[in-house]
Amino acid sequence: PVSSILPLLEPMAKALPAMWLRASDVKSLPVTSGHDDNWDLSGTDGRENLFRTAVVLLLTAIVRKLGPHAVCNPSMRELLLRVIEYGTDVSGSNTGGIFMLEEACELWDNVICAADVYSADLSNLYPRVHEILGHDFDNLKVMFRILEGYALLGGRQFMQQYGESVSQLLNNALRNLKDRGCLATCEVIDLILQLFPRDGPILFANVLQRSLHLAASGRESRNLSSAYVYLVLRAVLSNIECVETE
Repeated sequence: PVSSILPLLEPMAKALPAMWLRASDVKSLPVTSGHDDNWDLSGTDGRENLFRTAVVLLLTAIVRKLGPHAVCNPSMRELLLRVIEYGTDVSGSNTGGIFMLEEACELWDNVICAADVYSADLSNLYPRVHEILGHDFDNLKVMFRILEGYALLGGRQFMQQYGESVSQLLNNALRNLKDRGCLATCEVIDLILQLFPRDGPILFANVLQRSLHLAASGRESRNLSSAYVYLVLRAVLSNIECVETE
């Protein structure tokens, strides 16, 4: 039962960073909880990445099992966010984004699903979505789940912070992906239009206009044309006044 695992969270949260660093023979072991500027998760590439990937999988299993209990524990929460930050770094500053990007994104998705509060530390991670999808679309499915999770968790605060960049990201996806990717993008836009019936049509005005044009052109597949028309109808029915103004 969950109650039997909860007492182990704190010891695990303190032990795992030390094990993570030992994998690359780093001498300073950050075993204390709380934020520490010297808590470095970087290291050399090599076989330690196999161990670190296993740690990510373990953390994912813990979050899936314990849900909010894992995310609310301060020490475990810090560990989760630091590991996600390391594993989703595609800038080349460490090997995380090479060896464990997929696993780190799955962990991130589970953390967002388990979180019950949209906090600054989660908000600060969000730009990684754009960095990863700006690099390639290999992890499109999980990244879109994370984006939807942020919209559901953060609500208006999230959209006020990142709405414009979300619109640009999804517009870019529609321009560069093939049918299946575009259909997935339409699903994300549809969710945002449902969540934000007043602001959504304004935010995605250019996307909706282009969608209608593409649907009318006859160049798209039947499924994609139907998805485009559905988005426009969703926007119209959600907020006729805003659509007419735009």
